[in-house]
Amino acid sequence: KFRDLGKLLDLASDQMFANYGVRIHRRAAMRHDPESVDEFWHTLNQHICKEEGRIALLGMTGKHQHWTIVLKVSDKSLKLADSMGLKRLIKSDCSIDETTTHTLWPTQTYLLEAMS
Repeated sequence: KFRDLGKLLDLASDQMFANYGVRIHRRAAMRHDPESVDEFWHTLNQHICKEEGRIALLGMTGKHQHWTIVLKVSDKSLKLADSMGLKRLIKSDCSIDETTTHTLWPTQTYLLEAMS
């Protein structure tokens, strides 16, 4: 599924470039599971807060099983653009080991950047 999602992102990137001269660069957030949710949170923060035009496509399970868009990272929450209407994920409700309400999947998350 994750690789198929990557292929869809590549097709979207091709269309964005053809229509607007902008490409979507993607890379996996992490190749291996991190030691903690804090490590993953830091990776998201470093990517998104670095400059404009950066978001993440986050894989998650638990209460909600789908992908969502991370727009902003703070010490306590992730701000989302979500098809199910979720606005935020609170860090204390998140884990990488299925012990909380929301399980985040670092190796099933894409870091995205718009590039002209």
